[in-house]
Amino acid sequence: LSTLADNILAPIDLALWDLAGRALNQPVYKILGGYRSKVPAYASTMCGDDLQNGLATPQDYAVFAEWAMERGYQGFKLHTWQPPYAGAPNPKRDIEACAFVRDVVGPKFEILIDAHGHYNVPNAIRLANNLYERFKIGWFEEPLPPESIKGLKQVKENTDAPICVGERLYTRYDFLPVLENGLADYIMPDTVWTGGISETIKIANMAETYNVPVSPHVIPGGPIELISAAHVVSAIPNFYRLEHSLSLIPVHNSYLKEPYKIINGEFHLNSNPGLGFELNEKKLEKLF
Repeated sequence: LSTLADNILAPIDLALWDLAGRALNQPVYKILGGYRSKVPAYASTMCGDDLQNGLATPQDYAVFAEWAMERGYQGFKLHTWQPPYAGAPNPKRDIEACAFVRDVVGPKFEILIDAHGHYNVPNAIRLANNLYERFKIGWFEEPLPPESIKGLKQVKENTDAPICVGERLYTRYDFLPVLENGLADYIMPDTVWTGGISETIKIANMAETYNVPVSPHVIPGGPIELISAAHVVSAIPNFYRLEHSLSLIPVHNSYLKEPYKIINGEFHLNSNPGLGFELNEKKLEKLF
């Protein structure tokens, strides 16, 4: 019920922030006190069409990482469930993919791992330690299902790999036990799933008191989800990086009158009032 309520609240909240910006003739991020119009992003491999022929082998991830690096990104995220990861978790293939990637991109380019809550406690600990010790991954995301708070504590206490959680936590109250108990090095609230900009800002402010960085989840949502997240992180001091998929840029922009821009791995907010972008209503009408 919480998820349903939050998803109903999100479009109302985002619309009200957009209207407030238009009324004041200011971008939302400036109303929020934002000070950065260029938002660093990392490239996610969420979509199977990130490469023309998909991500079929561990070697393909190295090609994708090199592709992202050439476009100015400082890191990328590998999803353990993608082909050939669909179905049961396969730690051996995860390790193999990371080995190919690290060999191509070198030691400084950041590799992030999203486990999508697929592991149990001992397997999560073993894989996180292996990936961190061998490849210095930037974080190990959602090692366990989101309701497994006690299990997350066991994982956090038994690995040096940074832990990231939060895309399936929906209010500040869901994040509170994670922050109070020091169970995550990064959190990633989703601007839509939390119910909008208002709740996401509250979550980010709460995380700041625990010195925990925020890196919003934005996939597989539409362009407004990404744009609203960019406004939020422009206004918070504990921002890390914004998730984004290169393959979604053309799809997102097809629903906007004016395309957004990602240049050298940074999302560029414009100076237009409100959220700054107009939806292509004719395109949207074809969906209904």
